[in-house]
Amino acid sequence: MDETKLGGEHRAFPTTLWSSILRAQGPDAVVRRQTLEKLFAQYWKPVYCCVRFGWNRPVEDAKDLVQDFFSDLLERDFLQDVDPSKGRFRSFVKAALRNFMMNVKRDEGRLKRGGGARVVALEGLENIQAAPGEPDQVFDAEWLRSVLGRAVDELRSDLQKAGKESYYRVFELYDLGGIAEPSYGSVARETGLSESDVRNYLHFTRQALRRILIRQISEYAVDEHDVEEELRWILG
Repeated sequence: MDETKLGGEHRAFPTTLWSSILRAQGPDAVVRRQTLEKLFAQYWKPVYCCVRFGWNRPVEDAKDLVQDFFSDLLERDFLQDVDPSKGRFRSFVKAALRNFMMNVKRDEGRLKRGGGARVVALEGLENIQAAPGEPDQVFDAEWLRSVLGRAVDELRSDLQKAGKESYYRVFELYDLGGIAEPSYGSVARETGLSESDVRNYLHFTRQALRRILIRQISEYAVDEHDVEEELRWILG
């Protein structure tokens, strides 16, 4: 694997998927829908956790509401409402979900807008847990967990393919809580590396993770500013 590609400095943000769609003139309806469904499949967990633990809905009710919410977005072609000047795409989704749930609360007896359509596959629900809280807080916490989880999984896979398992081990011990009180010295003793190597491996893996995050954020960000803001928020 190209080491520059994995861990090199990245300065130019890729063209975001959303900006490409928004700029397209008369995009193919089937391709457009498939693109949206792919994004929904990747980011349904924050929506589910928000409904389940933020709005305190039973599991089966939450599952139905998640499908209805995404069906509603597809039906009304919500991309037309996305305005980069008004904030991040994540904020737009939160606002759309908040309005949707308020409408549900006002009219609990309404017919499902999605007609029960299965827009996303809700898998592994029995393993999903989140701390109860305000809906927006629950949404943001799961969004962060989902994005970081996908990025770390890709980082681990990339490093394994490149024969750099020791790089991931250092990252795991220092940044992922592998050691209770991590330091260059404690990680060096655990791995048999020098403290200088630990420092260099950490720098390499953090840069690689940043590149992966930029690429993954670009799948849903509205524009480059959105990518920058999300990256800043995720990395703290």
